Amino acid sequence: MANGEVKVKPARPKRRFVGIDVTESVDTVVFGHMWASIFTWQNLLSELDLDPADASKRARIDRAHPKMPIRFAGRKHGGNVFASTVLMPMGPEGKTLPPLTTADADNFMAFMQKFILRPSADKASSSLNDSGTGVVADLVYISSHGYRTGIAVADDLDTELFNAPRAANDLTPFSFPGWLILCNCGNLHPDSHNSWQILMQGPTPLRGILGFTTSCPPPAGSSDFIGIFIELLRKKTLISAWGEAVTTKWSSDTWGALCHEEAAKDKVPNWTADKLPPVSPSSPILFFNDANPKGLSLQIIPDPYPAFWIKSGRKITPANAGIRGNPLVVGDTAVIKIEPQPPAVTFIDKTPIAVTLIFIRPDYKQVIDVTQLFSVTGQSGIDSLTTDDLNPENTPGPDSYKFLVSGTPTAITLKLECVDFSKLKDNGYFYLRINIAGTVTEFRNSVIHVLKKPRH
Repeated sequence: MANGEVKVKPARPKRRFVGIDVTESVDTVVFGHMWASIFTWQNLLSELDLDPADASKRARIDRAHPKMPIRFAGRKHGGNVFASTVLMPMGPEGKTLPPLTTADADNFMAFMQKFILRPSADKASSSLNDSGTGVVADLVYISSHGYRTGIAVADDLDTELFNAPRAANDLTPFSFPGWLILCNCGNLHPDSHNSWQILMQGPTPLRGILGFTTSCPPPAGSSDFIGIFIELLRKKTLISAWGEAVTTKWSSDTWGALCHEEAAKDKVPNWTADKLPPVSPSSPILFFNDANPKGLSLQIIPDPYPAFWIKSGRKITPANAGIRGNPLVVGDTAVIKIEPQPPAVTFIDKTPIAVTLIFIRPDYKQVIDVTQLFSVTGQSGIDSLTTDDLNPENTPGPDSYKFLVSGTPTAITLKLECVDFSKLKDNGYFYLRINIAGTVTEFRNSVIHVLKKPRH
């Protein structure tokens, strides 16, 4: 080189991942162990100090949230032993046990709502943050339960780990991660796509999300396909490896992926070597599943007319459904309100309408008997109210209200008192399927949480 110059090859950036688990942690442990050993990425949590109060001397401490469990866990699966450090904001294995209190767990989960969007760790202060202070995670793995609106919840099916609709409403997109892996049920159902689209289009866009449009296997079953997925990633793209692994160990019609068009061919070895193409925030986002292996442009179809729940005078939406006081418990009263389809401003007299309550998803095996769950204490704009079983996919039971429009009202309401939730399997949520004169619509924004077992 001229003048004795030596050309130094730029150092590759160190890639990091973080695993967050609010259920049994075996799948997150398998994920972390294999990702680190095969791709030599660093666990973001290793930036934190070892917890001096931990008898094992292997747990980490977030000094900004010193009681939040960050455990080094060893798990046996498939005859092998795996070990990784996992962030457990609800408590070890998703159990909020002393000295961790319910209030502690609520605070940690509230922090997760921001941390997942901008996951960072500051070694100097041994703390996690959402501001990019210190170093950031390139990949976030989440193991939880999930709803098709894009809400991730803990084992209690109540406490929210992440609420995509709320983050989208607040216009706080992802900033640091390149990819998000959602090991939970339904978080990539089309009903969630509008929220994810907003969250993926920040100044430093999230390249893609891997997850499920319907059911996801429990932790042990997830560990089975996670192992195959990571092995396939040695050569295959993130999307093709995900689809093949889920299909092999679970079902071909449950997996899904969202990603920017430029990121559809992302491979982890290229990512590790800092050779992924740039992504523009405004580039098209594609939806991949078994039926669309080459990707389909997102089609956000708005609800044709307003249909929603009201509680205590508040319109309930996916963004606020989990906020304290908005879920339904026995003794509460709620209102179902339906408005005409624009440009109409009133309903037509004697129009037949059926309102079906869908619990979690249409094929969820649960008897929904509206005559036992609720008591109709008021109504407007209708007459001839009866009940019927109109969802053939779930366990038989009278899951629907049927009526005729009375007059030409500007809105229709049903006032329901919550009477008995004891026969529900667990906490969950209802959304509305409405048939007006033979036209059936499912309303993605008509969500209300129902608590059989309130935590507070």
